[in-house]
Amino acid sequence: MTGPVARLLIVEDLKEDAVLLNRAVQRHGFSTEWEQVQTLEELAAALDRQPDVVLADYCLPSLTLEDILTQVRRHPHPLPVIVVSGVIGEEIAAETIRMGAVDYVMKDRLQRLGPAVERALNEARHRRREQELEAELQLRNMAFASIADGVVIIDARSAEHPIDDCNPAFEKMFGYRRDELIGKSFFFMADPGTDHLAIAQMRQAIVSFAAFMGDVDYRRRDGSQIYTNVKIQPFCDDSGNMTRFVAVFRDVTDQREAAAREARHVVALAHFERLKSVGEMASGLAHELNQPLTALVVQSETAATLASHMRGSNKDLLQVALEAITSQATRAGAIIEGLRRMVKKSDPSRSTIHIEDVVRDTLRIMDHEFRQNQVQVVVREQCGLPTILADRIQIQQVIINLIRNAVEAMDETAPELRKVEISCDQVGRDNRSYVVVSVSDHGRGIPPDQMARLFEKFYTTKQNGIGLGLAICRSIVEYHEGSIECRRNADVGVTFMFSLVASGE
Repeated sequence: MTGPVARLLIVEDLKEDAVLLNRAVQRHGFSTEWEQVQTLEELAAALDRQPDVVLADYCLPSLTLEDILTQVRRHPHPLPVIVVSGVIGEEIAAETIRMGAVDYVMKDRLQRLGPAVERALNEARHRRREQELEAELQLRNMAFASIADGVVIIDARSAEHPIDDCNPAFEKMFGYRRDELIGKSFFFMADPGTDHLAIAQMRQAIVSFAAFMGDVDYRRRDGSQIYTNVKIQPFCDDSGNMTRFVAVFRDVTDQREAAAREARHVVALAHFERLKSVGEMASGLAHELNQPLTALVVQSETAATLASHMRGSNKDLLQVALEAITSQATRAGAIIEGLRRMVKKSDPSRSTIHIEDVVRDTLRIMDHEFRQNQVQVVVREQCGLPTILADRIQIQQVIINLIRNAVEAMDETAPELRKVEISCDQVGRDNRSYVVVSVSDHGRGIPPDQMARLFEKFYTTKQNGIGLGLAICRSIVEYHEGSIECRRNADVGVTFMFSLVASGE
């Protein structure tokens, strides 16, 4: 049966002695490949052929043991050297070990050579494995230290979940030194400035030995706010026991602050657009307000006259007049309140609303504009529409903008063909329910090459447009986690539609 292979480099001046050394190793069960050298140059060349072990005679005419050991140490992968001699004493043998040999064997006791070679090869393999593990550990430590994200290793075996280690990025991210963090509970940073709901979810995941991923707000050591995206992954040992968690923190503060600035910018642009819309509707609104106010005057005068001649059926007529006054006053108040809400500048505030109510309020505000432009409005509402969670004023602004675009798109259309169709529907998509509002016109349409740029800021297809309306519409809809698009109709005109997630989804 073929045993393990041992590649021997024998430094010996006598051929017959080299043969004896090789046979002694073979008798221990090795299959050998061997080479004999006698000079320093031959030794250097043979070492490049990567032998497993060097067997060196202590007394050679042209080489000393120190020469041999020095040459072996220069090799990139130091090899075990076993000294073999017939004239070596105990003191000299001990000196060879001190110089760097791993063992020595007397030539009259060559039965020890096979076990010595086996032991040397095992120790060499063990040393190489240790060196590989140390190099791998150094590489991992370097990688751990160079990761841009903050990394924390957590002890999963303790109820306190202490921190075992962290990388420099985590120290820099939160302002703590590594020696201040080691041993502290992973949750020690959960001060009043943190997101306690997210912390509770993260704690529950760790207690349950589960993974976690989510956004968590913290305070740095200096008290400043930091927004992070956290991913936590449990790890088991070879026996399957949960021993560690690895938590990776990504600083998303800049992105969150940029998003907040963008949101404030959108609010400012939206307010500007609403003021612009009110300006454009001013003359029509004056007419709309004048009608109910004039009616109020007439009905008030009628009521006063009837009151002075109060007899029998006149009471009923007075009641009708007073009800007319109330109705017209309510109409005027609704128009004014709609204007007030549109003009008011405020932060977005979401509430549960019915989209069909917003559409009706919008149509009432724009009624004079429709009559002035001889536009017929057709509304179709699906029954039982779910509510949406949205900012009422912002959604109304989107609807006004889309309807006004539809009206303006038909300025060259014959009056009898001017029609805006508005629909409110519920659709299911990706296992979620959406409310979809569509606004269609019978106008001149939009060329295909312009469709892709409709929602870009400062891009406009109008002669006097500034290119903000649709861009603001998109920003508002996306702020509400919805989508907006435009499609060319099969016959004439286009249809704009936006969808918002139904409440409870």
